[in-house]
Amino acid sequence: KRLASTALNKAIPNDAESYLPYSLWLRNSYNQHTNLPPSSLIYMPPTTIHSTAIMKPQYRNRHSFMVFGGYLMKNTFELAFCCASASTRSRPTFVSLDPSTFLAPVPVGGVLYLSATVAYAESAWGNVEERGSRLELRVE
Repeated sequence: KRLASTALNKAIPNDAESYLPYSLWLRNSYNQHTNLPPSSLIYMPPTTIHSTAIMKPQYRNRHSFMVFGGYLMKNTFELAFCCASASTRSRPTFVSLDPSTFLAPVPVGGVLYLSATVAYAESAWGNVEERGSRLELRVE
């Protein structure tokens, strides 16, 4: 009983929990009677787009045999743009970029595998100044 009284659908989250995930959970929770997800819910795998490219010598850094980081950033941006465009069926507008890190240098002749997924989407139709949707994309 004590555990059931602290379930998310019975109690408001404490300070350690964030309000946004809680509100998303309430809005998108399954219908208890039919056990079906809401019609507005889209799972992440269908929004994933993959890209594979061979790193050629013209993309190398001037003073080494590794690929220039700016070229890698360009590839990730273009893939994120395509993923956002395909998911919303409209032309996305770039707003911001979180800090990016490279796990390892990419050598010339290497194969670069990238995948982009919509991690979060929110409709912005209620706001007069913003039209469309807000998306958060993850590129790996």
